[in-house]
Amino acid sequence: MNIFNRINNIKSLAPEEQHTQLKELKASLSKQELRQIADEAHTIDPPWFRNALLKAVGVAPPKQIHKEQTEFVKGDVAYNVEEIRSDAVAESIGEIVHELSPIIGSLEVSATEEVLQYDSSRTKKEIERLQELVEMFSAWRRAEQQPNYRIVNIHSLVSGEIQRVIEKYTDAKIEINIEDNLSFNLDRSLTQTIILNALRNAVESTKQVVNRAPRGILVNSGLTDTHFWLSVIDDGIGLLESEAILFSSNFTTKVGNEGLGLSIVKKSISSMNGKWNLKNSKPYGAEFYFELPRGEY
Repeated sequence: MNIFNRINNIKSLAPEEQHTQLKELKASLSKQELRQIADEAHTIDPPWFRNALLKAVGVAPPKQIHKEQTEFVKGDVAYNVEEIRSDAVAESIGEIVHELSPIIGSLEVSATEEVLQYDSSRTKKEIERLQELVEMFSAWRRAEQQPNYRIVNIHSLVSGEIQRVIEKYTDAKIEINIEDNLSFNLDRSLTQTIILNALRNAVESTKQVVNRAPRGILVNSGLTDTHFWLSVIDDGIGLLESEAILFSSNFTTKVGNEGLGLSIVKKSISSMNGKWNLKNSKPYGAEFYFELPRGEY
């Protein structure tokens, strides 16, 4: 069987079966087939599967080129348009968070004293929504600022965000396929925002499934010669709109959402010169994928 027919067969399997097959694939490949995979890696989609394949067989993909930031010159001074806009947005959002945080805190204190059975009340749920909105604004502000790069242990970072999700969704089943010592130079705060949003969306999508028992959520990550990549695959209800409609709208994946979450993800990834993708999976669910080039200190 042609090597790429074998790869396509693996790609059609469920995520947990894919990883079993990928681990067994390398031992059966000749040097010529490994070279063939390296030469034609750019033709393999989706990106998260391509990188999982390359990681499994020990092949490095070709280097990628990134666009420079747009500047304009006035007199003898060069101005970065995007940086100027981002600074202004970050300052405005900072003022909103500064004003809202103490008001919500005071509201919560009053509600706990005045509302009977507060812990099970609708009032508590609405206050939590307000707190999440402020958290989202804070994440948006961080995304508008210049990245602060440092070496980060990916396994530890992802495990921390999974723990945050499980504290809220106690029945969530999330599996990590990440090496313990995997590290990369990136902005920790921005990357946390991306991963947390992806995990929350995956869990919420899985919880909406009816008439079948969904599998758990799978988080994969690895490195190429120049990039860090991560994917979150769920077995939920999938995207409610096509990818084309999703990316041309407010980036919202669920009915009733404001669309801020994925907009912040998009901005966070863009701030680190990365790229991302979100698409329906097979047979159910969705695949979120992003990759980032190595940052500069």
